[in-house]
Amino acid sequence: PFLCLNPLSAIAADRQVLAPIYEGLVGFDERLKPVPKLAYTYGKLSNTVWQLKLRPEVNFHDGTKLTKEHVLATFAFLKTKSPEHLKEFLANIDKIETIGDYKLIFKLKTDNPNFLRELALIPILPSTNLIELAQKPNGTGPYKLLKFKRQTACNYERFDNYWDDDRPAVRNLTYIVETDRAKRLAHEQDRDTLLILQTEADSDKFVVKQQPDLTVNFFIWNPAGSAWDIRENRRNLSKIFPYDQIETLTDGLGTPAQQFVSSGILGFNPELRPEQNDILTRARLAKETKLVGQNLKFAVP
Repeated sequence: PFLCLNPLSAIAADRQVLAPIYEGLVGFDERLKPVPKLAYTYGKLSNTVWQLKLRPEVNFHDGTKLTKEHVLATFAFLKTKSPEHLKEFLANIDKIETIGDYKLIFKLKTDNPNFLRELALIPILPSTNLIELAQKPNGTGPYKLLKFKRQTACNYERFDNYWDDDRPAVRNLTYIVETDRAKRLAHEQDRDTLLILQTEADSDKFVVKQQPDLTVNFFIWNPAGSAWDIRENRRNLSKIFPYDQIETLTDGLGTPAQQFVSSGILGFNPELRPEQNDILTRARLAKETKLVGQNLKFAVP
């Protein structure tokens, strides 16, 4: 359940609640590929220099116009706060220069192939007063916060002054926290819920889609274009990976299972148990499948 509205929260549930409110210079599409957001264009000038151009006429929910000063102030503030999940990324930024009102030049200390993906994790803030923002969120996103009830529900209203002409069809949106899985399934099968969404929409020309329950303890993922793009390698990983060590390292919170969420991602559901292999079997399988030396990254939300 979400705990707070701190725009810099690293807690996955909080970030989900904040996602409709705040935006970064770049974001992700439905395939998790970087796409323009507050920066309408970007490019790599060299291995350590990136250029981005801010969108003109972007407003925060309180009507304040977005400027380059907001971007500079956000990054300067983050440098002093240095949140753990952004620490390495921020430390690698040598300086940020501006040209005119809209052009930003990011100069890095070393090449970072994941620069855009990590940049997408940083919300651009209207001020550095986190206490005030936690009480009254103020972003540039497609929805404004109306009500917030900690660990229970969150109500939003569409931001009609949003910079993107393709605004959401649904005017009012509510997140409800339901920890009971059976009740969640009942909500998903309740047609009245879908009808309420449709009556609150400006248009009936949109599709409501449901997705399976992907509740997980942690993820393993990989950069695009690696050995893990191959489905067979991902399947073999489930036979090789030392799941029991992860369970020990996470004090039992990361109980693993063989559950592929999407391309290159492994989900770990506590209700399922993977096949356990001893270290010699794992070593033999790793050698046979030629996966020795491949790097993995994982995160515990």
